[in-house]
Amino acid sequence: MGSDLGPYDCLVTMSIPLIVGIMLVRNEDLFVEQALRNVLHFCDKIIVLDNHSRDHTYAILEHLAGSFPAIELSRIASAASSHEPLEVYAGTPCWVLGVDGDELYDPHGLSVLRQDLQAGVYDDWWVLFGNVLNCVEIDRHSMSARGYLAPPCRSMTKLYNFGLLKSWTNCPQRLHGGDLVFARGHRSLRNDLYKRISWEDSNLRCLHTCFMRRSSRDPEVFGRGLTRQNVTEEQHTGLTRRLWRNMIGLAGCQLGSRWKAEKYRRGPLVEKKVSGFLDSPSLV
Repeated sequence: MGSDLGPYDCLVTMSIPLIVGIMLVRNEDLFVEQALRNVLHFCDKIIVLDNHSRDHTYAILEHLAGSFPAIELSRIASAASSHEPLEVYAGTPCWVLGVDGDELYDPHGLSVLRQDLQAGVYDDWWVLFGNVLNCVEIDRHSMSARGYLAPPCRSMTKLYNFGLLKSWTNCPQRLHGGDLVFARGHRSLRNDLYKRISWEDSNLRCLHTCFMRRSSRDPEVFGRGLTRQNVTEEQHTGLTRRLWRNMIGLAGCQLGSRWKAEKYRRGPLVEKKVSGFLDSPSLV
């Protein structure tokens, strides 16, 4: 007799963890396709939320969502609602990967990591932090990238074990703060993989293009040391948005770049071969 269980029900029944991606984007058309393609075979489902993009981002996402059923695409009015789709997974065998439009993960490494997650290698850990190269330049001709490694920079990868939770609510943005209730009391089991594993040996590693232009609408200055603000920092509406754009302008971008430089521009500038991160063609 056939089973009425869907793919998600089967995974839960077998105690094999579901892997869910969550992507919150706004004006990311230069890297968003690559970022999404690189995690497609790692995640069982990817929730993609577009917040007021005005470049080609949403058109790219629509094209990909039409080709890959695992992508659940929608538009949201506020970044504050981006955590709500994840709340249902608290207390279930599920890992959640946060992906930004400027984060290019290593697909081969993720395939190995997926096997480890499904085998329960990291079941007792709440969050995994992997290796990162915070890029100032990517050369597609030589398939190399220049930037600052974590460590000594701080890692920004976001891979959470929702199976250890009872609930996670009132989050101001997906996977940032809010009210966390753990199933067996407070857990702060953070596995800093990047502090023990080299960039070359890591299965959880990311090209973070934080010091590069992310949108065709970004001014060239973003590729020369300045960085723009994140989605939540850019969340302004009506008169406030117009005042921010017209009166504050570049000063706001400089403020945004300062804290990123403090976290992501430490140690020597290095160059790494990154062909595995860049195999998929861009739509833009």
